[in-house]
Amino acid sequence: MSVWKRKISEPLKIPCDVAAGDMIVSVLGQNCVVIQNYRCILTYADTVLKLQGKNCRLVVRGLGLCIVYYDEDEMKIAGRIQSVEYER
Repeated sequence: MSVWKRKISEPLKIPCDVAAGDMIVSVLGQNCVVIQNYRCILTYADTVLKLQGKNCRLVVRGLGLCIVYYDEDEMKIAGRIQSVEYER
C-alpha cells in the first residue's frame, strides 16, 4: 500500500486491506463463503465461481454452488465448498 493511503487510513481506522482494495474472504464452515470488495463476476457455474478483484482473481470451487445474494460490495456463496484459491 502506498504511503499516502497508509497516512489517510490509519487516523480514520480503515483496515489496510480495505484501503488497498483487497478482497475480504470469510469462509463459514464447509457450506458458505462471503466475499467483500470484489469487482466483477468472471465465471459462474455450479462447480466454479471466478471473481475479479483489484489485484487478483479469486476462484471458489465446489459442488452445487449458488449465489445467495450479491451487490456491488459483497457476495454470499452457498454449496459444498471444496477450495478457495487466488490467481494472479
